[in-house]
Amino acid sequence: REFERLNVDEQHLLDVASAIGSHFSVRLLGAVLDMEITEVERCCDALVRRGQILLPDGMEQGSQGDVVGLYAFRHALYVEVLYQRLAPGQIARLHLRIGECLERLHGEKDLRYAAELALHFEKGWDWIRAVRYLTQAAANAAQRFANRQAYDYLVRALGLVEHLPAAQQVATRIDLLKQSSAIRRSMGDMVGAKADLEDMLATAKASGSTRAEVLALIELSRVLVWLDRRQCLELAEQAVARSK
Repeated sequence: REFERLNVDEQHLLDVASAIGSHFSVRLLGAVLDMEITEVERCCDALVRRGQILLPDGMEQGSQGDVVGLYAFRHALYVEVLYQRLAPGQIARLHLRIGECLERLHGEKDLRYAAELALHFEKGWDWIRAVRYLTQAAANAAQRFANRQAYDYLVRALGLVEHLPAAQQVATRIDLLKQSSAIRRSMGDMVGAKADLEDMLATAKASGSTRAEVLALIELSRVLVWLDRRQCLELAEQAVARSK
């Protein structure tokens, strides 16, 4: 019933906001809508004053020192209803634009937004940037010792490799498996780390990448110190032989 009282502009604004998430910045919303920030704030404030849908959620300061508002939906159900009303193609295009605007606002080197960027590019079918930011999000999580979260990001990235251009798939898969094995090893999951490295070794052999094959053999031998000393020495010797 509350949605029925919205005008066209308010409806469009909330549709876009629902794709950003339950909490959103006026700065990002304005960039996606290609609207002046003051106009976006005016519309959001009107919805807040009417007790409809939105709540104020603080302030943020931009790189130029300007301060703008943050808003949130009153209930997660509002986000779900608005988002589900969008067509599938519209959702993909919207997430891609959100990702591009977020990247432009904060720059590719501001790694704090890696997880958010990965989500939008993944839903926007930009597989190259999705994998790149998932990898960075995993590195960010690992630095905080959030190893389970880091591993989950890498699993998501590995699931997207098949969507990459053929020329990038092998090298990306090898790199992700190496990172995943390191994370699992730091979690004490030696069996899982071994499985990732065996996958890495098989991928390297199939692609004819001797360098990656040697690296996989070396890393496998390190993990096998904890699991099978005899096999550890065998793989180390294989690494020496292949490196020649």
